[in-house]
Amino acid sequence: TCNVRKLQQSVFLNGAIETVIHMTCSRCLETAMLPVSVSFRYTLVPAKAEESREEIELSEEDLEYGYYEGEIVDCDPLIYEQIVLQIPIKVLCTEDCRGLCPDCGTNLNIEACNCPSDRIDERLAVLKKLKLTS
Repeated sequence: TCNVRKLQQSVFLNGAIETVIHMTCSRCLETAMLPVSVSFRYTLVPAKAEESREEIELSEEDLEYGYYEGEIVDCDPLIYEQIVLQIPIKVLCTEDCRGLCPDCGTNLNIEACNCPSDRIDERLAVLKKLKLTS
């Protein structure tokens, strides 16, 4: 839902988004259902041509303000931004997802693989000969 109000030249947006995003699990590559529930608030003011091209440093309060040009305010990018901000860096189907076997590719959530667990990376095998004295 989104409530839009205009007062003089300012446009005020108050909204809430509740949805479920279908994504791919970072560990097992199965479909992960990511529930999204977020409220947002924006104040949009008319953009001035000379300000829109120069770079300025924004404070935390400035992040609630945006700019619009012309007579029509497009809310789609603002809503999209709010959804994208809710997506974690690493999406998991479940917190305890075991992922895929790095050798054979078996989904370890479904079945165990037959790969040897004591396998040593050949590049590091020379370290087995290293003798440490205390």
